[in-house]
Amino acid sequence: MTKSDFSGFWVEEERKGDAIVNIGNVWRKGLLLGILLMVLIGSAQAENFTVRVEKDVIGFDENQITVETDQTGLLTLTLSDAYGTYRTITREAKRGTTTFMWDGLGENEERLPSGSYTLHALLVTARGNQETQINVTVGKAKQALLFALRSSDTLYLDTDDWFCEAKPVRTGAVVMDIYAADDLNTKLDTLKKTFGSTTKVSWNGRVKGKKVAEGDYLLRFYAESNPAYVRDVRVTVKEGTRPVIPVAETGSIMPTWDMDDAAMWDMMMKPSVVVDIAAVSHQKVYDKPSTNGKALGTLHGQSQGVEVLKVEGGWAYIGAWQHESGGYIEGWVPMKRLKTVTPNSDFGLVVDKQTQRMKVFYRGKCITTLTISTGLAGKNRLIRETAAGAFITVERVSDFEDSGYHYEYAIRYDGGNLIHQLGYKAQRTKKDFSDQEPVLGQKGSHGCVRIPRAVDATGVNVYYLWTHLPYGTRLFILDDPENRTLQAAAVSDKVQADVTAPTDVPALSADETELVLTLGGDAVLGTREYWWNDPESLPAYLNQYGMAYPFSGMQSLFAHDDMTFINLECALKEDGKGEQTGRLWRFRGLPGYTEALWQGSIEQVNIANNHHGDYGTAGEESTRQALIDAGMPFSGYGYTYVWEKNGHKIGFAGCRETTYKNDEFVIARDINRLREQGCDVIVYSCHWGTEYDDKHNDLQQEMAYRAVAAGADIVVGNHPHVVQGLTSVGGAVVFYSFGNLMFGGTHDLTTFDAMVAQVRLRFRGKAYVGCEVDVIPILTSGRAAEGVNDFRPVLAEGEDWVRIWEKVQKDTPFTMEEKMYFAK
Repeated sequence: MTKSDFSGFWVEEERKGDAIVNIGNVWRKGLLLGILLMVLIGSAQAENFTVRVEKDVIGFDENQITVETDQTGLLTLTLSDAYGTYRTITREAKRGTTTFMWDGLGENEERLPSGSYTLHALLVTARGNQETQINVTVGKAKQALLFALRSSDTLYLDTDDWFCEAKPVRTGAVVMDIYAADDLNTKLDTLKKTFGSTTKVSWNGRVKGKKVAEGDYLLRFYAESNPAYVRDVRVTVKEGTRPVIPVAETGSIMPTWDMDDAAMWDMMMKPSVVVDIAAVSHQKVYDKPSTNGKALGTLHGQSQGVEVLKVEGGWAYIGAWQHESGGYIEGWVPMKRLKTVTPNSDFGLVVDKQTQRMKVFYRGKCITTLTISTGLAGKNRLIRETAAGAFITVERVSDFEDSGYHYEYAIRYDGGNLIHQLGYKAQRTKKDFSDQEPVLGQKGSHGCVRIPRAVDATGVNVYYLWTHLPYGTRLFILDDPENRTLQAAAVSDKVQADVTAPTDVPALSADETELVLTLGGDAVLGTREYWWNDPESLPAYLNQYGMAYPFSGMQSLFAHDDMTFINLECALKEDGKGEQTGRLWRFRGLPGYTEALWQGSIEQVNIANNHHGDYGTAGEESTRQALIDAGMPFSGYGYTYVWEKNGHKIGFAGCRETTYKNDEFVIARDINRLREQGCDVIVYSCHWGTEYDDKHNDLQQEMAYRAVAAGADIVVGNHPHVVQGLTSVGGAVVFYSFGNLMFGGTHDLTTFDAMVAQVRLRFRGKAYVGCEVDVIPILTSGRAAEGVNDFRPVLAEGEDWVRIWEKVQKDTPFTMEEKMYFAK
């Protein structure tokens, strides 16, 4: 076996005569006897199957593993602990004793945190499977060089700008041996430097003070104390100086996500015009070609590419995404502040903010797509939105800590913005990523691009990128203007989202189908403890009129749709034990009251509300079990429901505003789970707002915009107990409050005015294209005119209808019609 490489990206080759046959990519050098295996110490036996290690495992060292079995089979070893899996390796185990060596490292040659691990061994044989596991201990790794990455594939003898970024495990001497690429038996020179952090190791193309001849060279880097682990870097040396590309009009600098590999790579390899100031400094972009002009925003130096639209005199009119909020601007920058740079030709990255995915390219081919997390704008922190643009990576930066989380493997690409591993909390020597891993696939960082720590099916993870991406790697970040504006409008009154007014309802075409969804408000299918024996209570009405009674006045709607979805705002429990008497109001119904839902033609309920917990954990469990026993689907509080009909998937989830205040990612996380299940439409419920306030508040709008930005198509609001308005942003419809649908919790209601909405979801083929919305005023009680709550909602008519309609219109930003259409 031989290894050829560039900058640490190694390809294993097998020689057959004079031919070289590529047999696949190998990520690291520590492959001994053909297989990388797990960290192990100790031994274990299952019948005639034994795995044994003789000592503590040391990284970047030879660690002997012994496997004994009386059968030949396929062996899989998996190393894990409470915080994750670090290696899964499969190889053939021969009958008898197999001994092999392992370098004591994790995926992609990453050092393992010191401590205890479990090694699980599975042997699959013709006679069946055998399993065993052992506890192993990993100690402190030996000194070694983690990577050596070149700044360019060409070194010019009269331009002193070529270097390698290199990083050892710890401070120590690093050696660089110089060879002609076609003669690795003759060492031309040896240089040595001592350092610990990531350092630029320069070479000016001289050997013993004299210029080398033009040609290809190999620089072999290694830690002086551990020369077994080398990093080979190839470079072409040329006479003269590095060509200078003049600043000129660039044409388009941004690709699209759906470009084929060849077109994307061509865009990546185009030179970039950047601002020639320090990487973390800011260049103002002016509204006119003068430093006396108004600053439209700022750009970072060295790495942020700009589109040069025209050049006039000493000024360039450019387009780019500014640093302050990630918005696109066009304006003027002095020509003397600009220069042209050429990206590295080995790797390239493309981030799509809309889908939260990153494509990784190697020499023209997309080798994998990772799920990532970019910046999420926060209150007074619009700067946290990850700006789009055409960047090149620059230097690596040290690990850092922020808000209790540790971040590693960071590469600067835009001022203070970095590509880095998602954050972990230190648990002694181990790393707990459980807080931030669920946020992958949605916006959640403070502006940086967070990358998974776990390898994907191709073997790529953040550590792989950190040890392979050369200085000057192209990074495209594609904009998501509608989503970005929604996120900003959610947290800042300085940004307004575009509200989409409804249109007339178009006729249903031959290739379109509909599903009819009826949405209702708060339903308290219970009462207070001291009213259970009251003749005017809900239990008394149910005993007298039966379970079909409460929703019998709504059957003209509920019985003629595909699904009715309401907010079940009470506990269902046989007794009053566990009542949370510290709460002002507590409502309880019996588990058997679920029959009223079915007889009322209600097919699903939301449970994410403030009364679900009126009887503590026991009440919550009893309520969910009652719904499960009745076959009644529910969603909310982390529970999702996917309704499938006519080949379409409609996903439901929901949360309370108190949950959102404690965890701003709960909405996006819920919706992301539904997206991963392939939902065509997502309905998200929010229990929010101020009770009896007829206008929605800022927090309701914030949560609604967050939900829409995350992918919700319908946002259903409840809790204020009065009607509020509706709106449409980002192709979605938001209902802020429906009011009380049916309220068994009190005899004397403050208001009987409420509404329901029938939403006709329209599909063209499988694709959701929009919805018709019919807002329908109702009264919570059929005896509302008498001021009596009879626990039976009815459709409003006449003056009641007009009054309720006007209340909804008061909080709606467009003129409502009885039938409205909102295109996706």
